[in-house]
Amino acid sequence: MAPQKNSRILGIPYRKLKSWLIGAGILTLVSLFLFGGDGYWRTMMRKRGVERLEAKIDTIATVNKAMRARMNALKVGDKAALEEEARARGMVKRGEKVYVMEEKKGGK
Repeated sequence: MAPQKNSRILGIPYRKLKSWLIGAGILTLVSLFLFGGDGYWRTMMRKRGVERLEAKIDTIATVNKAMRARMNALKVGDKAALEEEARARGMVKRGEKVYVMEEKKGGK
């Protein structure tokens, strides 16, 4: 049944109601696309999360590689690596003098 020229539904002109319903439908579809279950917004957030995790993995892999190289240097007896590790632990060579600097309390 085709609406008449000046027909109304619930007191609202048919043409105006039709426009509002089409607009509401489009708005609903766009909202579902952007914010629905696996919508665009959630997909982008997941993608950013994956990128952050990949960056962390790269950083950890780099640190791990450096630690493995240091461990291998210590295992094979690399003198420079052994001395560096000993000094980091507060050890000194035989015959070296140790000077201990203490801060005075009270800022003087």
